[in-house]
Amino acid sequence: KVRYAVYDDWSDAMEAIRNKHVVLIPNMGITDERLSLYDFTIPYETFRISIFVRTATVNIKEVNDLAGRKVGVVEKNQGLVLMREHGGSDLQIFHSIEEAFLALLSGSIDALVYPEQVITGIAMSSGLERKIKILEKPLQEIKRGIAVRKGEPELFLKLDNAIRQLIKNPEYQVIYEKWHGKHEPFWNVTRVIIVMGITLGLSIACLLF
Repeated sequence: KVRYAVYDDWSDAMEAIRNKHVVLIPNMGITDERLSLYDFTIPYETFRISIFVRTATVNIKEVNDLAGRKVGVVEKNQGLVLMREHGGSDLQIFHSIEEAFLALLSGSIDALVYPEQVITGIAMSSGLERKIKILEKPLQEIKRGIAVRKGEPELFLKLDNAIRQLIKNPEYQVIYEKWHGKHEPFWNVTRVIIVMGITLGLSIACLLF
């Protein structure tokens, strides 16, 4: 029997497991600090914590370009930790990722630092994926698993074994795409036509030469 406890934001959920109101949190990033607090199942995905900007932005190409700029981060998230360590930015701390995402779109902040899959999932589900872009180099890669409260070895082993079986199953890809969206393939109709046109043009030019 499972009782689901729903919280409005990430920080409340972490407070709940810390106060023993809940026994586990799914999909938590595995960090050295958290390993001392929770038992983690085998990781089932890797999140890249990256810098997002609006598509029209051309003067932000790397983390050093964020000096003095307004950068959105979410409280209790690793993105906040990384940006504090780097320093130099005007950090705007949001209570939820939805607030931070809207702030980026509206121009209230210059950039947003957060795990890629979450942002791209929100953008694709709302049809706004063309409004934002990811800077090429991520700040960090973090593996995620299910965090189980210390002192629950039987539950931990059941979950860990289940996750190990799941990631070997084709159903895993279906679940992944449900939550994070299915990326468009690189070779779409437009790109094929462009490449064929260029190839044909070069062939004609060579023949004429």
